[in-house]
Amino acid sequence: MVLRIPNPESDLSRLIRVYRLINTNNSSSHAFDLDKISKVLVETGQASSRGVVGQEALRRSHNTNRSLDPLYNQSKMYSELFRMLGWLRPVENRHEHRTTFLGDEVAHSEHIDRYTKALIGESFLGIVFPNPCVRSSRIINLRPFPWLLKIISRVGGHITRHEIILGLLSVTDDQRKGAYEAAAEQIMHVRGSLDNLYSAVDNVAIANEVKRNTLENYTRVPVGLLKSPILNWGKTERLEGLYEKTVQGISLTDTARTIIDWLYELVDVREQDIMGYTPTERANFAIVAYFAMLDRSYFPMKLQQTTRDQAWENSRRITKSLGIDNPLKILYSPFQQAPENILQLASKIIS
Repeated sequence: MVLRIPNPESDLSRLIRVYRLINTNNSSSHAFDLDKISKVLVETGQASSRGVVGQEALRRSHNTNRSLDPLYNQSKMYSELFRMLGWLRPVENRHEHRTTFLGDEVAHSEHIDRYTKALIGESFLGIVFPNPCVRSSRIINLRPFPWLLKIISRVGGHITRHEIILGLLSVTDDQRKGAYEAAAEQIMHVRGSLDNLYSAVDNVAIANEVKRNTLENYTRVPVGLLKSPILNWGKTERLEGLYEKTVQGISLTDTARTIIDWLYELVDVREQDIMGYTPTERANFAIVAYFAMLDRSYFPMKLQQTTRDQAWENSRRITKSLGIDNPLKILYSPFQQAPENILQLASKIIS
């Protein structure tokens, strides 16, 4: 099973604009469905259907078989990606959603300022499987974007779209012993021969009963993220020396290398690591972890210090067991990992 990353939009700035429109037009206190997302997209000029815009686009797109409704499917992909990012959470009906505190912070202004950029980066680094927001059958353990950055660094600081398929999409368990070395070696093994590269990608496609272009589509968001000037993690270059002819790929920036060094200092916490603790301890840990995300994103935390200190004290059994001596060393996004009952309890503690 390959990692499937929805690709409604690979341009990060437009992706953020779409989310902000959805957030602005929907209150976090009320659930909204995919048709409401479609309505927002059409009314704000972010989507069309069958060559028309506005209400006519909604009419022409509608099909009682929702799998044949293009606007519905586009909204579904947006919702899947926004759930991965922790900006939306599904309610009882998984096709209905609410915005999250994390999503509200991303949508806090019309501008993509320093704070927003950092929080967007935190959101991508926080994506992890499995999680309660997204179904990902057969993905055992995977935190894709820290993994990808580290893999690129390991193979020389450069990567191509098809190498991302080998080094990221085909990985199902990043905690398996030797998985990291094996993924890097798979890329290094095919370098020097484009025929070997494409043959290896085709083997992944055959094993997963999909076409090569399907795998290529799954790389759109990772490639778009790496190329985005918003985060400045990578830059597009014509790469010489990797293969028998020059190929287009992505090279890590100094910003990305700094992030990679920082990632090695963090404690990567997965939900299964803390399931044995009480709901109150887990809720307090969620508060500490979320405040750490805000703090690392340059959010002024002075007013939250008392709550933060109390949450740190009330989750000490967890942090001690995981060897965490500083809340800023926690890599854990509660809106992307914690179950709903823990988030509700955390909200009550804060209020």
